Amino acid sequence: MPPIESHSGASELAPSKADADNSGSLLFETAYSLGRETKMIGLGVGEAVVDTIKHPLDKLPELGMAFGTGSALGAISKAGAPGRLIAGGIGLAMAVKLGYDEITGNRWSKFGHAVADTWRSGENMDKNIALTRDSLGSFVVDMGVGYAGMKAGGMAVSRFAPNFQAAKFVEPPKGVELAKGLEPAKTGELAKVTEAGKVSEVQVSEVSKTGEVARVAAPARFTFEALQAQLAKAGLAEEAIAAAAKSETYLGRGGNATVYEIPGVKDFVLRVPGPPGKGVQNAGKLESVPDIFPEGNVGQAVAKVGNSTILKVQEGVPAGGPLGRDARAMGETAARKIYGDSIERTADMPQSAYDQFAQRLLNLDKKGLQFDPSKANNVLVDKPGGNFNLVDITPRNPNSTYRHSLSDMVVTLMDNGFINSIADRGKPWQAQYQTIISKAVSAAERTGLPLDLNGSSLRYSFQLANATTFWADLATKTGQTQLPPLAPKVRAQ
Repeated sequence: MPPIESHSGASELAPSKADADNSGSLLFETAYSLGRETKMIGLGVGEAVVDTIKHPLDKLPELGMAFGTGSALGAISKAGAPGRLIAGGIGLAMAVKLGYDEITGNRWSKFGHAVADTWRSGENMDKNIALTRDSLGSFVVDMGVGYAGMKAGGMAVSRFAPNFQAAKFVEPPKGVELAKGLEPAKTGELAKVTEAGKVSEVQVSEVSKTGEVARVAAPARFTFEALQAQLAKAGLAEEAIAAAAKSETYLGRGGNATVYEIPGVKDFVLRVPGPPGKGVQNAGKLESVPDIFPEGNVGQAVAKVGNSTILKVQEGVPAGGPLGRDARAMGETAARKIYGDSIERTADMPQSAYDQFAQRLLNLDKKGLQFDPSKANNVLVDKPGGNFNLVDITPRNPNSTYRHSLSDMVVTLMDNGFINSIADRGKPWQAQYQTIISKAVSAAERTGLPLDLNGSSLRYSFQLANATTFWADLATKTGQTQLPPLAPKVRAQ
């Protein structure tokens, strides 16, 4: 049996004293190496930055190239979505090329040599700092200069260059006046005369947001000077405007006047008092008249000739049904078809159109002007443009206390007069009536248009819509509980 060897209390796995001494030396050497690397990299990059600051002109070629590249990419990106896609592709290709050049160049081999040598010893510190300056340091400086140049070029193009969309020059919007804290939801669009009964306008965007409104001022093309220029281009003498009042140029009629197209003139129409065929009376030289609402287009006059006026054009189909004499002439079936189409078109209009209508009424009040709600065709429903456009705006009597309210929207858009002329009192369209009333009430609440329920015409509109419960709730909400309740419904007579 072999002799039993004695064991000390220490574990056989414990390091010896010599091993512990070696471990400590390795730890200290690693710390010293890391310290040398930090010193070399910091001083190398720092020297590269200091050299650039001392000699900035040396970097002008790189800065100029970067600025030009940024400007080019910025200009391409202004061409809408396709331009942004192209600019992104070019930027990616440049990044790939830069990466390839960096990998295949000798800049990083120099830096790698400096890192390895410094890790082993600090004897060549000055040399390795210089290598770091010319490799990593120059890379950091070049990237910074390149980024600054491209950023400056892109910002310059964004600030001063025009927009391009689908290869078509688009002027940035001008004359935009924003209510506080608001961005417009939609800009104005140009339109043309399209068919009889439809006239066009430059839309005035007044889309409400949290009770405030963005207003786009009418452009200079709706001025007296613009009218004269269009007449000259069409080869028409001013005195020849009166001859435009003829059956071939007939556009439509209201309760008090007839509207005609002026051949060759796209932005203005001729309004002649009286029924079709009446003609311009006391025709003479064209005269300018003051613009009663320069903030926008409400179909107001810019000139006069004899007893007639030249109006800014509007776009849209008249709201409501045909006038009484026209309805009788075409027959009940045709008249109901026109009215039904109008009611469905009106009910389908976006909430923003109702908001715009309400705000425009408030703006007219501020200017001492008045909209005539007695005729539904004083509102043109522009479904493509998403707007209700007003015509027949007149100065308000200085002694009048009348102010626009919810009734001016609802009664006009529903056309109570036409409803009252048909036997069923519009029962097939009660759902559309309720939608119109709901959107109009919402617009009034958004914009501050008075919700005055104490009017017989408005009460009648709620009855026609079979919206008596809504009326009662609104009366309570607005504190008008003293008003008598509405009858449940209106029966056909």
